[in-house]
Amino acid sequence: MPGLRSSMHRRAGYDLSFEGLPGTAVRAGSLSVLRLLEKHFQCWPFSLAQEGSSPLFTVKEKKNGFTVCSGRGYEDFTTSAEMLCDLGIDLAEVFVAHSPGLQCLHCAAVALPCEGEQRLAVFPNVNRAGKSLLAASLMLQGVRVFADDLLGVTGKGVGVAFGLPPRLRLPLPSSVPGLAGVQKSMPGHGDARYHFLYPGELLASFGERLALGAVILPRRIQGAEKRALPCLRRLSAGGALQILAYQFQIRAGQAGAVFELAQSLCESLPLWVLEYDSPEEAAAFLLRQSGRLFASRPAEEEEVLEKADFLTAQDRIFRSMHDRKRKAFPSDRNLRWLRAPGMHTYERGAFSYLIPEGQDDIFGVDGIGAAVLALLAEPLSISEAAGLLAEFFPQTGRDRLESDLSAFFQILYEQGLLVRASC
Repeated sequence: MPGLRSSMHRRAGYDLSFEGLPGTAVRAGSLSVLRLLEKHFQCWPFSLAQEGSSPLFTVKEKKNGFTVCSGRGYEDFTTSAEMLCDLGIDLAEVFVAHSPGLQCLHCAAVALPCEGEQRLAVFPNVNRAGKSLLAASLMLQGVRVFADDLLGVTGKGVGVAFGLPPRLRLPLPSSVPGLAGVQKSMPGHGDARYHFLYPGELLASFGERLALGAVILPRRIQGAEKRALPCLRRLSAGGALQILAYQFQIRAGQAGAVFELAQSLCESLPLWVLEYDSPEEAAAFLLRQSGRLFASRPAEEEEVLEKADFLTAQDRIFRSMHDRKRKAFPSDRNLRWLRAPGMHTYERGAFSYLIPEGQDDIFGVDGIGAAVLALLAEPLSISEAAGLLAEFFPQTGRDRLESDLSAFFQILYEQGLLVRASC
């Protein structure tokens, strides 16, 4: 960044103002730290800040790595790649927090041709499915990357780039030989686990906007199934919502807005599952299929998947339930319970979503759990619920039903989704 290296503040470092962020965003504690930031944030402009503003983040180099000081306290990092990754995420979150109506989606996003224009193809973060490999492989084909990990999304379905460089997990798979070349031609900071790419004009700059055109869930199949790969399969809005609603970073009080945005995107955009083996072949395939990719209506012969059965528990909903808030739960199965007041409930097919008033979580259940939640609109005991279910599952013993329901009620209670009925 011209002029920064020759203009040092009298304080202990360089105070930097990043585009879109308030005041002093970062204080670089030394010239070497400043050079790291200059190289890494090529697509997020910053300049020397005016004096008088305390920095949000202070980055200092130490003997065995880096220390970042912020409102959360001190965090130590062994490598520059770890520090830069964490700092980029923090800066993006600050920008989103100061941008009304903007949400942050965990995904990769690339600009593909659509009827003479460009639209964003979005790859949500599905566990180890290769969204970054797909984005990098498309970049090898000359496609511009808007996001490798985080994308801002407006309420009207427009993607906003943060200008954060793509990152590849190491070691690179031998099945993608082209990435070894891109690692050399777009060198960036890295360590034993990750390597950043600095692709110049192929990376969208901070603040660049482009409408979302399609949501694609990647599914990498490595020789396990014999079918023509790569291929695209349609996914229903309900099936996509089960994933997309949980890929947004939810800020305080924003769970309802996030759910409404995820639902709007799933109802308005083409939704796909991309099954592939080679990321390079998948990239070429997506470019050939871009006309079909952005077609909103399925062709008559196209099968529409109701849900993505291949997803692991890590990708699925009720993710917040994994962080259990252990509380003593009454053992009396005749006590009656209700859904907590102020609860917003959305039913989508056999799936129910719950958004507690003032909380930062979206909870979801399907099948029997959704039916029980619907019953909890009125006072209901575990024993009564077991009696109702016994009519539909006569082969299951009453003790087993009550035991399973007791565990389910306890989870709801621990998450603040269930309260004692007054009668």
